[in-house]
Amino acid sequence: MTIKEYATVSNNNSVYRFVCETVNTRHGFAHKVTMFRHNYEILTHRVNYLNRTWECWTYQTAIRGAIYTALEAEQNRVKEHYKEVNNISRITAKRKAELEELYNNNQAIQAYNELLELTK
Repeated sequence: MTIKEYATVSNNNSVYRFVCETVNTRHGFAHKVTMFRHNYEILTHRVNYLNRTWECWTYQTAIRGAIYTALEAEQNRVKEHYKEVNNISRITAKRKAELEELYNNNQAIQAYNELLELTK
C-alpha cells in the first residue's frame, strides 16, 4: 500500500488536504482519496483500475472525483435550502438565475471550483 499526501490553500484561507492511498484489489488496484478541510474529514472517494492509469500525475482522477463529489453535495445543499426558504418544490427558469447567483456567492463552491482548476 502506498500513501501520499497533497495539501493546498484556497482563496478563502481554507486548508484542504488529500490523503491518497493505492490499494491492491482482486482484479487490479484502486486509488482511495480522503479529503480534509481544516483537518476535518469531508469525504472519501475511490477509483478502481484493472491495468494502469493515464493520468498526468498520480491520483489526479481520484482527487478530482473527490472534489466533484464535494462540489455536487454543496450545490445540492444550497439548492435544497433555497427551495425550503422560498417554499417551492421545483426550480423554474425564472428562479434558476437566482440560484446561480447563490452558487456564485457561496465560498465553499468557489473553493471547490478553484481546487478543480488547480488539479487540471
